[in-house]
Amino acid sequence: MLSSSTRQQQATMKLYDVVVVGGGLSGVMVGHGLEKFASPSSSASPIDWKLLEATDRLGGRLRNENLDGHIDMGGAWIWPFSQPYIKSLVRKLNIPTFQQPDEPSSTRIDGGAVEIVSSLASGIPKETRLELNIPVTSCSLESNGAAGNEKVVRLNTSTNQSFFARRVVFAVPPRILHERVKFDPPLSKHKQQALSTSHTWMAGVTKVALVYPKRFWDLEYSNMGLPQHTGPAFQVYDSSTKDESVSALTFFALVKPSDQSAVKSDEVLAKKVAEQMANVWKYLRQPESANQAFYYSSYHVQRWPLEKYISEDDKPLTIHPHPHPVRALSEPEWGGLLEFAGSETDRQSPGVMEGAVGAGNRVLQSLESFLKSLSSDRSSNVCLEANNQVEAQM
Repeated sequence: MLSSSTRQQQATMKLYDVVVVGGGLSGVMVGHGLEKFASPSSSASPIDWKLLEATDRLGGRLRNENLDGHIDMGGAWIWPFSQPYIKSLVRKLNIPTFQQPDEPSSTRIDGGAVEIVSSLASGIPKETRLELNIPVTSCSLESNGAAGNEKVVRLNTSTNQSFFARRVVFAVPPRILHERVKFDPPLSKHKQQALSTSHTWMAGVTKVALVYPKRFWDLEYSNMGLPQHTGPAFQVYDSSTKDESVSALTFFALVKPSDQSAVKSDEVLAKKVAEQMANVWKYLRQPESANQAFYYSSYHVQRWPLEKYISEDDKPLTIHPHPHPVRALSEPEWGGLLEFAGSETDRQSPGVMEGAVGAGNRVLQSLESFLKSLSSDRSSNVCLEANNQVEAQM
């Protein structure tokens, strides 16, 4: 039974129709769709929603280094021949793409992949819809005292705020959800098992971008896997911008705790990666490229393992394999009051941008009937109230 103080708080707290937790690509995708319902035609009644993001920015695993021409420091690639959702989205948003210079089967976003999130978010009123630096810590099921037996979801945050909603969409990495949010009542056992064994794709990676005065390397030798015994990096690609105004190589690195100099210093890590690339080019009989590898003009480092709302391990010893679809991650809970988006929950392409968009689309489709019914009921109530007012005046 609810205490009198809890009932009083519910009576004074705003009840949202939907709250989205997580402002990465999938969460912003859901928010973009909700805003269409929130600004309907005159024949429908709007819905009220809110997005809560734990950090100080939107984008999740999409992040740019803006000082040197929008270099991707997170997710970067689209494979248009096998990823229809993200391909369709960038076209609808009129975001230009270009072919990866050293890998023709893939494309990148002009201006960086975070442009997708920025474009989606541009149509969302920031003052009323978005809340940054609001980490959710608990989620409970309660009765709405103002509406009889209606069940609502309460979200508590580390900032000592509470948000009430008829539906909640969690668009955060499943493992982070398992470790950082307490549920009352507990989620189903199969959901808990799926969350606890999930790994966030590429969360253990540190990305290192080396910017050079000009491109000097042969494109045949700039997109490849690197032997890990030769240094911290295990993959490299040409990350030069579309207009070639910035020439850069970006590395995927696993910085092990035993390599304390690279752990503590971005500068040291950049030097080690450059030395590793030089040695690989020497082995591949590219002596001129090997000699120039050390002469980068700037470097940028993004240590994803240190992002506590993305990575579950700040001292990774290995990079986990690419995730496979796990249906339990996508299934709703609490009779449909809780929905789950985020790339890892996608049923076809988990871990990549395609999965983030696919999961967002799935959740929006799942919410559609609820939102339409809600909007229709409100429109009917408005008409009924208007008729009553007319009759009262007659």
